[in-house]
Amino acid sequence: MALLLNALADVCALAAEDSLVNIAPLARVSCEPAAERESAARATDGNPGSGLVFAVGSQGEGSVTLTFDAPRRIQKIRVLQGQPAYHSTAYRLLADKDGDGAFETTLADAKDSTPWGEWAEFTFALVEVRAVRFQSVAGKSEGRRAHPVVNELAVYGLATAQVIQEMMRMGTR
Repeated sequence: MALLLNALADVCALAAEDSLVNIAPLARVSCEPAAERESAARATDGNPGSGLVFAVGSQGEGSVTLTFDAPRRIQKIRVLQGQPAYHSTAYRLLADKDGDGAFETTLADAKDSTPWGEWAEFTFALVEVRAVRFQSVAGKSEGRRAHPVVNELAVYGLATAQVIQEMMRMGTR
């Protein structure tokens, strides 16, 4: 029992209202067009050495959606594209605030001058969301897949006690 109380105290200490933590691992990842089998989860796995790759035969602009099981308050998104052959040169970061599936809020409109392999970072006013979407607007595909390859999509939200507890249960913190 003492161990549990100590763990809960540690969680509360970590959950300062002004601190942000990457909550992307708490989201369900989906994409359009479809990704290669099992690669969708790589967009949020914390390993920048691997990424989400769209299926062979797909083409054009890809999108990656992170859907949360509860409203989350977020303030920053970081994007890492790791493949020069499949790279977005312009994209939008969108939010669905109420969970109705309509991405009515633009968080960032990026004409990406960030070279592939480097993080692009977007900070905005704190907003409560049910889902966020990376939507490619322009880019290049040098093969037979949609673009881009998304090595990491990190969404930074408030480090509430609930968020920290969920991450600890998942083994991501």
